[in-house]
Amino acid sequence: FCNKCKISLPVRLHDLEFIRNDFSIGRYEFHLSYNEVDQGLNDIKILPNEQYSIHLPDYISPNHLIDPFNESSIGKRSRFILNSILKFAKKIQEITGKICPIIGSFSVLNSSKSIFYEKISNLCLEEEKNDMILLPQWLPPIAWYFGGSVPLSVFNSSKDIDFLEKFNIKICFDSSHFLMSCNAGLANANKDFDRLMYLTHHIHISGAEGLDGEGTSFKSKNSINHSILKDCLNNKNIKVIETWQGHLNNFSGFHQSIYDLISIKK
Repeated sequence: FCNKCKISLPVRLHDLEFIRNDFSIGRYEFHLSYNEVDQGLNDIKILPNEQYSIHLPDYISPNHLIDPFNESSIGKRSRFILNSILKFAKKIQEITGKICPIIGSFSVLNSSKSIFYEKISNLCLEEEKNDMILLPQWLPPIAWYFGGSVPLSVFNSSKDIDFLEKFNIKICFDSSHFLMSCNAGLANANKDFDRLMYLTHHIHISGAEGLDGEGTSFKSKNSINHSILKDCLNNKNIKVIETWQGHLNNFSGFHQSIYDLISIKK
């Protein structure tokens, strides 16, 4: 099932071997912290027959979110993090011969939306010229940042899709974030899902409840949840399971999520 549907699992550097041995599905997404980037992404066992993606750290320090367009030291630090991970992704691509997408949550708006999305587009196009794929992630209406809830104003509404289409920005679709956007009235499940799928080159898949109930299981009886999750499974792109705390108790949450997805696929 995982091979047929191109299911992938999120891994931290310390649990890659455990997940690899437990699941052996050959697709993994590194979820990195800025500390791990600072320590150097060395001595990581990359196998040529596997396929990888990388999630940029949300934070560049204890007090700041990643923001490559900032003109202060925050921007410099963000670009250092991004460039370090680009080098790591390039190394992975050389070993595997497969594209290693880099997923980023670019949530800080320091300008007009038009300028912001134009900068995002230029950044992605610049990396595309270097045979690298950088994909901004669809975001929730409210993010859990710095131990609290922070309202976001980009990558989470129908109006944002207008900009994505205008600048032809390819994205990582996140089913949980999209469902929360719909619950908040920022997006319309019927009208906006297909628009986003046209721009989607990678998927994060999990359920959602309310405005900030992120990464819930796939057992929701909500018909819209079920329909979107099923459509995601039928999509040709890789789907990374992002069930909250799925790695706990010997990855029991990830095991259960796979069985739940099998039921949805039927």
